[in-house]
Amino acid sequence: MVHKPIIISVIAPMTVAGILIMAILANQAFAQAQQEEKCSALTLDVSPDTKGASSYTLTGKLTCEGSSAGKTIVLTSTNVNYFGRIGTAVTGPDGTFSFTTTKPLERASAWYLNGPIGGGIPNSVTNLK
Repeated sequence: MVHKPIIISVIAPMTVAGILIMAILANQAFAQAQQEEKCSALTLDVSPDTKGASSYTLTGKLTCEGSSAGKTIVLTSTNVNYFGRIGTAVTGPDGTFSFTTTKPLERASAWYLNGPIGGGIPNSVTNLK
């Protein structure tokens, strides 16, 4: 019975310290993610840029204040025969991405959906000729 207060008096402060350390690390990770998410520009090019091709390569670049690497870009299409998401691409170290599709395109769009709330969603639209 004498040992129980000693165990509790050692475990309780260690638990509180562990929780505080986890909170600090989580706060730092959140602050870093918020800083990296401030993206201001997204470009999109489609090749070939004409309707009726058998395949298309969509390329572009995301520009962020922090790192532009590893960001997911959602690619969408509007066409009489097809409307919706055609795929996703992940940006490389310099913020560039590339994606190839065989879906028919008339208009292609690129979206970066993880931008800051209230700061707008960086996107780019390309109309094919």
